[in-house]
This record gives sequence, C-alpha cells and structure tokens, in this order.
Amino acid sequence: MLVRCSSLKLAMTDPRSKKDNLSESAKKLVEDEIRAKYFGVREKISSKPMQKGIEWEQDGIDLLNLVEFAEYQKNTERKTNEFITGECDIYDPVNKLIRDIKLSWSVSTFPLFATDCDYEWQMRGYMWLWGCDIASVDF
Repeated sequence: MLVRCSSLKLAMTDPRSKKDNLSESAKKLVEDEIRAKYFGVREKISSKPMQKGIEWEQDGIDLLNLVEFAEYQKNTERKTNEFITGECDIYDPVNKLIRDIKLSWSVSTFPLFATDCDYEWQMRGYMWLWGCDIASVDF
C-alpha cells in the first residue's frame, strides 16, 4: 500500500486510546485503499477550493518568483518509494529544497493560526522522496 504524501497526516495521527494500534483516520485510509484495490476504482474527491488550487497553481509559483526574485519551475515528476508517493509543486535541485504552494479559497480559509498550517507530514514525505533536508509551504 502506497500512501500519498498529502495523506500522510491521516496515517500519522495518534490513536485516541493507547490500546489501539491505529487512529480512526489511519484505519479509514487503509479501508479506502483496500476498497480501491478490491474494486479497481478510487473515489475522486474534488471541490471548488481544490479546483482553484489546481487552476491557479502556476499563478502562485509566478507570484513566489516575483516576491523572491527566483525562477522556480513547476515540478511534474511523481516519485514513489516502497511506502509513499508524491508530486511536490517545486523542487530546487541546486539548494536541495522543496516548496509547496497553497492557495486559499477565501480570506476565511487563509491560515491565520499554526493549527491551520499542518502540512508537516506532507513536506516530510516530499523531502524523503527527493532526498532534501529543507521544505517550505507558501500561502
């Protein structure tokens, strides 16, 4: 079973009880994967905020380049190891750096608090796949 980097947070949550091996989120992740393997179909999850992120991703990269006087390019390579798979937004091989662009749907969904910015496991996954020590999330 390969876990997508964007789903690692679900896999890594702690169970509510010490007697449980997996959290409910991790169990659901495994159950969904079993359903996908058994039926040969994966549920496609889509929403307007997700679609905006996809459609405006290059604009986000362009803005990051303007602000940082950089020349980042969109990464199109998906990497996989025996446990995880992922496709980061930006891979900078010179600086061994991963950057991920997040585009908020509205002001009310823009991350204001640290709890709104929990992409640590996703970034750790990308760093593992690309062999990087540094990653950042750009909103």
